[in-house]
Amino acid sequence: MTENTGRSGYLRLAFESRSRTVLAEQFARAPFHVLRAVHCDAMLPEMAYVYMMSTSGGTLGGDAHKISILAGENAAAHVTTQGANRIYGTRSAGASQATEITLEGGSYLEFMPDQTIPYGGSRYVQTAAITADPTATLVYSDVLASGRSAMGESFQYDSYDTRAVARDPDGRTLFRDAARLEPKRRGVAEYGVMGEYAVTGTVYVLAPPSRAAKLQRAIASRVSGRAAVPGGASLMRGGAGVLVRLLGGDARSVLDAARGVAGVVRRETWGTPLPADRRC
Repeated sequence: MTENTGRSGYLRLAFESRSRTVLAEQFARAPFHVLRAVHCDAMLPEMAYVYMMSTSGGTLGGDAHKISILAGENAAAHVTTQGANRIYGTRSAGASQATEITLEGGSYLEFMPDQTIPYGGSRYVQTAAITADPTATLVYSDVLASGRSAMGESFQYDSYDTRAVARDPDGRTLFRDAARLEPKRRGVAEYGVMGEYAVTGTVYVLAPPSRAAKLQRAIASRVSGRAAVPGGASLMRGGAGVLVRLLGGDARSVLDAARGVAGVVRRETWGTPLPADRRC
């Protein structure tokens, strides 16, 4: 074992539709680890559930991880994590994670990791590059906590960069979204960017254009006007999908709200909701 073990973690998952969706290929380099795919939803038995795990207690300065997910033709999968992604403070280089997702024709993927918790003094860059067939559906959630509030570290991280771009197989851009938060320099809390809330969530929903407008109305009716987790849902340019923003006082409520968005997409796609329990 070398001192670089775990610094450049890599995880590849490839799903295929057979009699049901199977995890046809998996490769993990420390600190990533996955167990076998499970089929635990009686209402949607073809869907494969996979939990991404880490052998590390968190993400350290200098870590540069990569995740690659392929949803093959007509595959259906739900990918999540076993817990929050904790970003430790650093005096040297920041940390990064790059996610690549490819959706083939008729595939359906929910990529819904638990929240990211940036510790005081941390710097983190997160990117997502998505290639989606026009007939595929994606629910991708990103939930960011304010930090270790119990340790007095709310909004004490140095910077958090997130960038996401989706394209069709011909390279045409479906959406592009980016944000950079520097709370100690720019006063995220003080200047009302977050208002009274400590946790923000974004859900990207890609769907066939013929269904996008209906999805937007259904999602908006669910998230708009909620006192605990207010949010909004906007139709993406060209009807590529729906962009959802959420705010909440704690991570669990925002994660549940994102799960509610996925439930709407499932209902409109499959005619069945998510399991009642948050974990399958």
